[in-house]
Amino acid sequence: MPEYADIYVRDSLRDTGVVPSTDNPWASPDIIPNQGDTLTPDQAASTYTDDIGKRIVNGGLNYFYVRAKNLSPTPESGTVSLHYSKASLLMTPSQWLDQPISTASGLTSVPFLDRSAQRLLAPGDIGLAQPAFMLTSLPATNDHYCFVAVVTTPRTTVEIPPAFGSNTQFAQWVMNTPAVAWRNVAMINNPRDNQVVASALFGNMDPSPRRVYFRVVGTDMPVGTDVHVQNADTRCPIDERVYLPVPEPDGKQINGFESDVPARYEGGVSMTITTPRNTPFGPGATIRLEYYQVPDQSNDIEASVATDHRVPEADGRAPAYRSLVELGRVTLRIGAAS
Repeated sequence: MPEYADIYVRDSLRDTGVVPSTDNPWASPDIIPNQGDTLTPDQAASTYTDDIGKRIVNGGLNYFYVRAKNLSPTPESGTVSLHYSKASLLMTPSQWLDQPISTASGLTSVPFLDRSAQRLLAPGDIGLAQPAFMLTSLPATNDHYCFVAVVTTPRTTVEIPPAFGSNTQFAQWVMNTPAVAWRNVAMINNPRDNQVVASALFGNMDPSPRRVYFRVVGTDMPVGTDVHVQNADTRCPIDERVYLPVPEPDGKQINGFESDVPARYEGGVSMTITTPRNTPFGPGATIRLEYYQVPDQSNDIEASVATDHRVPEADGRAPAYRSLVELGRVTLRIGAAS
């Protein structure tokens, strides 16, 4: 696979700039919510191998930084815009294009600067968008949001389609666009010590119904935690309960279920997460809801985009691997850790 040769933002910590990217595109460590703390280009560069993002504080000061790396063999400059939408498992451009975030002075396009505050990034340099984008409130509490960064350089202008013909075309566009990054950020207020309620958008852009898979991944959650996923829309009814098992060696607690989604459908699911016996959430507790399409192996594009993911066996045995097309994910950081 070729490596991108311009300023890029990563899809995940494993993203090295190859096109298409090979890991999930919904957890960019280069979109950095930093609450009320400032971040310097030197700090952004020295922590490049880490995800240092924090939660959003609704009603408080939130600085958002975007960092990037120059993969070109020549010095390059670039700017970035940052957008947001309500969390979605299938986030199309129409949901975020008209919701830009600005700096304190009203800028919606911000240049990258290197450690010497220069706009021209040398080959291999890591830059940080300066000044920071700023956000003090969002339309709703008890929710989580998606943030999208779009990089523009003298050689690269991202063409953002207003719509896609299918779910797979959307996933393929994300994987093939190194100048675009996504991050899902949690903003959770617990109604009680052992329960959290959240929601996420989802849908199907295909012209025909599709079979999908919802995978629930817990970390540091009490064994037996009940995750109740619902959609009250009679066009696409969902009412599924899954329970988080004993963690695997890597700490993940995996469960999930399949469902059918009508053609050209847009809707939302709610998640009610309840621990057993009023057990409080652990300090590092997270729940991730992942959204996949079951691929048609006779379709060359779907077969090429699909990757292997661990899913539970129907009889409750340890998870096995299954080929799926990842469409999106949202992560809820429920524990006290920032």
